[in-house]
Amino acid sequence: MTSQLDSLTSIANHIVRGDYDLTIFLLTESLKTLRAEVVMKMEEECRSRSAESSQDMFEIHFVAAAESSDFRNQGRIPIFGQPLVVRCALGVIVPPETLSFVATYNLALAYQLKYYHEEIQNVSNLRKAANLYKCSQEVACRLSVKISAIHLFTLVTNMASAQEAIWGKEEGRLCLDHALSVYMFMKFGCEEKKLPQSLCCFLWYVFPFLLPEPVIAPAA
Repeated sequence: MTSQLDSLTSIANHIVRGDYDLTIFLLTESLKTLRAEVVMKMEEECRSRSAESSQDMFEIHFVAAAESSDFRNQGRIPIFGQPLVVRCALGVIVPPETLSFVATYNLALAYQLKYYHEEIQNVSNLRKAANLYKCSQEVACRLSVKISAIHLFTLVTNMASAQEAIWGKEEGRLCLDHALSVYMFMKFGCEEKKLPQSLCCFLWYVFPFLLPEPVIAPAA
């Protein structure tokens, strides 16, 4: 599992450098292995005590990179462009479902960033990104992956951006409504008050899109 963790950390740096094709290839291969490990783990009657005791000894973080965090897409809703990595002490066992979530999220982000950096944009890359964001959200919910409100907010906002660009404003609005509820939790109910500077800037930029659009009454 340590080799998988090191591999995902290394792959995240490819996103930062803009090597999207290489990132997509490597993450796709990693997910094949991780999915098999998740299935094997689910088939076990119980987890080992060492795995249980290590679950609170790792954290999911964003890769700090100005190049990706300052990225603004060409659509209406901006993208948060920092990939995810898992940080933990040496020897800590990180569950495969957590690594699967990180890999799926980063793969979605790679497809999304690739789409906006292409000279001739291929909408299939954006569709893959939207579907993979949904998959990463399902992995987190079904397998009880511990993700913070911050990670959920960026996931839903990025998915809103992709869906609006593909299917129109109505689809994007549904995701933004979810993002607004997550934002309100971060603002008033989340214990994690200190947000990364890059995320604070992103929140400031995206907040106007979270608000309901004003209803303009027809002229009398």
